[in-house]
Amino acid sequence: MEIFGKTELRTDEFADKLRFTVTHENGLVETAVAPVITVLVAWVFWRQNSPLTKFMAILAVLATAVAIVSNRRQGNEVSLEVNSDELVTQGNMGKLLETEQRIATKDVEGMSYRIGGEDESSGLYVKLRLSERCVLPRVSEEQAQQMIAAISKKFSDLPTSDALFSTFGTGDQITSLGLSANDEVQHERSRNSPDANKFSNS
Repeated sequence: MEIFGKTELRTDEFADKLRFTVTHENGLVETAVAPVITVLVAWVFWRQNSPLTKFMAILAVLATAVAIVSNRRQGNEVSLEVNSDELVTQGNMGKLLETEQRIATKDVEGMSYRIGGEDESSGLYVKLRLSERCVLPRVSEEQAQQMIAAISKKFSDLPTSDALFSTFGTGDQITSLGLSANDEVQHERSRNSPDANKFSNS
């Protein structure tokens, strides 16, 4: 077993779809860190010698054990299949129970690589109307960009721009809401026009 884990991405193209398969091999660090931290935390709680902290120690050990068993049962592969109708994720998504996810292409507003948070993995995300969803975890930013390029080439009608992920800027920063380069130039010209300066000074 290697010290650090490694992730491999395979791309398969068919007549009507694309399939991306990620194989992740855990390294020694990934395999050992969670159990070691759990044992240390449980030991600290257990030494407090109160029913509540002992219960918390037992709960922490059980939760970690369940997560490890679930991760091993789900295997080390996860795939994303993209066709004209939907995006289907299957396999080890890094979640306790969920092993499949389906998103209609009509609901997709953009794609981008995202760094995961507390409950989400880093990987390829899609922007929906009111949320963001991870469709392929554990890929690097470079791999995500390669996937986006392949999807955009095969399904030109599917929104793959990451502009909609941008947040509102402050001051002189332009808020990116899917504006084209020409739109942004026009915005900048209008902002610096004499009329705009006259109104701003009044």
